[in-house]
Amino acid sequence: MLYFRGLHQDERPVPDTIARMPELWDAIGWQAMRSHVRTLVPFALAVYDDVCEELEEEGFTFDFDFAPAFVETLCWSEDAAFREGEPGELRENVMEAVRRHRQDVVARHRPSSGRASCHVDR
Repeated sequence: MLYFRGLHQDERPVPDTIARMPELWDAIGWQAMRSHVRTLVPFALAVYDDVCEELEEEGFTFDFDFAPAFVETLCWSEDAAFREGEPGELRENVMEAVRRHRQDVVARHRPSSGRASCHVDR
């Protein structure tokens, strides 16, 4: 979730599904929100089992890559968090989000070609 916090702090767009979470939290309270999240754990683990080899092969992690991408793919309501569509579509959406987040992080930390070099000739 640090990824989304960074987006917010940098005043960059935050996905609507993530922006909905604090609104929902305020509306239903922390106990109901915790209950929603607890019901998602088995689902999240099942999706992770399906994509873990691909994540590991590409150097992605559960906590910094998979978890935020999974949460981003969910729709939040006062009754629960849910996902529309087929299971295979969810897998694809999670992996797309993982790769998009990583590209965003890399792009933000890559030195631009216009910056002065730190190289010193001797």
